[in-house]
Amino acid sequence: IFALTRVEEAGETRDLRNAHAACFVDLAERYHQIHTGSTVPHDLVNQQARAERANIRAAIEHLIATNQAEAMLGLASAFAWHVQINAQEGKTWLEWALDQAPATATTQRGLALGGLAVMLWAQGHHTRALRLATASEAMGQELEDLEILAFAIDTQGCVLLSMHQYADARVL
Repeated sequence: IFALTRVEEAGETRDLRNAHAACFVDLAERYHQIHTGSTVPHDLVNQQARAERANIRAAIEHLIATNQAEAMLGLASAFAWHVQINAQEGKTWLEWALDQAPATATTQRGLALGGLAVMLWAQGHHTRALRLATASEAMGQELEDLEILAFAIDTQGCVLLSMHQYADARVL
């Protein structure tokens, strides 16, 4: 508490919070590298996300409060599922990031679209989930990213099965 008081007195709270958030944006970037052939073990990143849940949540809150949409897109697409309290919270984070960040084709955006599709599917919002999974697939094709493609097509299949559209799911 003493150190935080001194930081506040020095007027460096924003810089400290930006640096704190940057650490977790970097962790998210390492997570995303898994999808582009990195040797970073997936389980290690997930363990770290769970261990750093409170810090990641604080970084998410700061990025939203300071309107840092692109950084939030990377952070939320990597960790929303792991640090959310409930599916509505993760959904809100991903929706905000997707709405606020530029609509350019990036790995983070493709994964965020797919992640939001999964959350919506789990909540029973099948039509919207299918639309987002299809958009994620298109982004994966544009980026030639096999991980995004696999995630998007798998999600589409799950949604279609939930909608009892078996013939459409079989085509995937």
